[in-house]
Amino acid sequence: MQEKAFDAELVKRTMKARGVTQADMAKAMRLTSQSAFSNILRGKRRITAQEARLAYDYLGIPIRPSVRTVPIIGIANAGAWREAINMPLGELPIPIDAAGRDAFAIEVCGDSMNKLFADGSHVVVDPRDKELRDGKVYLIQNSEDEATLKAYFRSPPRFEPLSDNPDHKGWEIADHDFVVLGRVVLKVEPL
Repeated sequence: MQEKAFDAELVKRTMKARGVTQADMAKAMRLTSQSAFSNILRGKRRITAQEARLAYDYLGIPIRPSVRTVPIIGIANAGAWREAINMPLGELPIPIDAAGRDAFAIEVCGDSMNKLFADGSHVVVDPRDKELRDGKVYLIQNSEDEATLKAYFRSPPRFEPLSDNPDHKGWEIADHDFVVLGRVVLKVEPL
């Protein structure tokens, strides 16, 4: 549990509902005094992860996980259109609220988006978020089942690479048939 995950208001409500005193909490958390617990509740003393865990355990408050995993479903090109490689590559841990429940990750291959994503990094795509918004990055697929990552810009409506490589060119939406597979909501750099 992280320090900021401690919810003092939830602890106060639960203590009141269960008839637990601040002295009871201080003892359960192995604090030196009731005033140390009082200072935690008022934000005048930082709480450690162990102390927070002891408080939640004593009160029977479930600890909400802060991380979940999404499947890495394959590789997508950050360059010219290329057949998307769809193969399970494992799972990627992400913050619990970073993406919708149907999100998936892909490995980035290429340098057309290298100002944002390094070759070999992973991006998390939310397939429920397909509305094109200015400056956001999308995984898109053409009619030949080729996919790529590109940034959308609305004036004129187009997809652009974000690259140091001048060989990569953008294209206007009117010039291509494509399907938006989802918006990139998170990047994870390679280790």
